[in-house]
Amino acid sequence: MKIKIFIVVLLLALLLGLLISLLGTDVNLQIAAYGELEEATSATAIILRDEKTFSASLTGELKTEIAEGEAVPYGEKIAAIEGEGNNISVYADKAGIISYTIDGMEDKEFEDLGEAQTSIDFEEISIDQRHYHTGVDIEAGEVFFRIVDNRSYELIMSLPENWADRFQTGEEVLLRPDDDSRELRAEVKEAVSGENNDLLLVETKDFYDRWLSARRVEIELVKDIHSGIIIPESALFNTPRGRGVLVYEDDDKMSFRTVTVVAETEEKAAVEGLELGTQVVTNPSKISYGRGLD
Repeated sequence: MKIKIFIVVLLLALLLGLLISLLGTDVNLQIAAYGELEEATSATAIILRDEKTFSASLTGELKTEIAEGEAVPYGEKIAAIEGEGNNISVYADKAGIISYTIDGMEDKEFEDLGEAQTSIDFEEISIDQRHYHTGVDIEAGEVFFRIVDNRSYELIMSLPENWADRFQTGEEVLLRPDDDSRELRAEVKEAVSGENNDLLLVETKDFYDRWLSARRVEIELVKDIHSGIIIPESALFNTPRGRGVLVYEDDDKMSFRTVTVVAETEEKAAVEGLELGTQVVTNPSKISYGRGLD
């Protein structure tokens, strides 16, 4: 008899605990507010420039006339090489920006992004840079400076999986260097998806002096900036009626509201179909949808 009473009491305690748990579920709310949502991702990029390299025609000591990063016109004297019993002067045969940093990728070209996808390992690529300055000895045939066309350059970016499909040729994107707060405008030239990585080719006419000698750079790529009603991504869920949110009404009831998702990230979503100031439930999986559900 005592055992039966114990079992009944235990069952009642379990039921009471379950009931308290259900009734005690917190409803987390957030107001739908007007704001901006950036559709962006971090990316590793390889810079491809229109740049011409120059080799020494004489073995000797280098004497530079133009500083790194300076712009020169056609015909400007760039440097001199003092050899044994012979000296030569080197002149620019094109206008552009001077750089004495050489990495061996100056003449690298790809027929298309498909070729680049099989040729570049963004994780393992090693850039071996050599820096030249007044007083160093150079050998005949050694490349020691380059002239860079600063009017435009291209970047090949490695993107997260499925990102390449988001871009259209000709659309404008923003590039934010990791080491600066400025924004560079760029135009999409090509995008390809792959098993290992997605690649994006863009062209920018915004010259960035810190990239003059860089080849591999880390950037934030901004595809779009959406303005409108912003809610937490956790508020969204799918139903047979479509994707939507639970809206908390003034009479302490909740109703389902379908929305159109314009853009979303892991944390936020820009949506249409909600009024400014609407209270949305941010933990719908914890809520009994039948309570006050229209």
